[in-house]
Amino acid sequence: MKNYILLTFITILSFNTNAQTQTAITSNGRKVILNANGTWKFEDSNNNNSKVITNDLEILHAINKMTNEEYYIILDQLSFQSGDKRLIIRTSLDEKGLYSGINVSFKNIGNCNENNKLIFLFEDNSKLTLESFNKFNCEDFAYFDLYSKELNKLQKNIISIMFQNGRSYESITVDLSPEDKDYFIRVKKAIDEKNIVPAHIADGKFIKD
Repeated sequence: MKNYILLTFITILSFNTNAQTQTAITSNGRKVILNANGTWKFEDSNNNNSKVITNDLEILHAINKMTNEEYYIILDQLSFQSGDKRLIIRTSLDEKGLYSGINVSFKNIGNCNENNKLIFLFEDNSKLTLESFNKFNCEDFAYFDLYSKELNKLQKNIISIMFQNGRSYESITVDLSPEDKDYFIRVKKAIDEKNIVPAHIADGKFIKD
């Protein structure tokens, strides 16, 4: 991943630095923030949304001081926007920090949903189809991989993902950027290597210590 970052910035058009961060603009016009700790993120100046991408995904571990409940979470997610349709794919972890499925939230892809499908197209042209297991709801959420067995099948670079609302049959198909194609490969690596870092919860948000 580090080598890939360096190759990406060979064609940098402009470059600014300060004591803590470096900023750069790639040849395709995307602004990048480089942090001193080795993390980096794209900054989208059009909608003020940015995504943090680490060289290796981290699992944040926080304990609720009032209830002593433990939480594990991977903040990195796959986020897509196509017109007024929005799709966010997150990895779910259980109370031991192990993979427990895939959570999908969406907007403007049908009003209510059930029997949804999540279809992955890999670089080798193979496909994987998952079906949601949550019941009928109108909350724009879907949950996949009830028995947490599909992560091993996602250990290939992904070209595209399609989400289909099984009730209205509305759908969205998105292409993954180069830095996102191996998302689930990096998820499994973080879990297998127990790349866990301490965190705390403030105002409902997980913040790395």
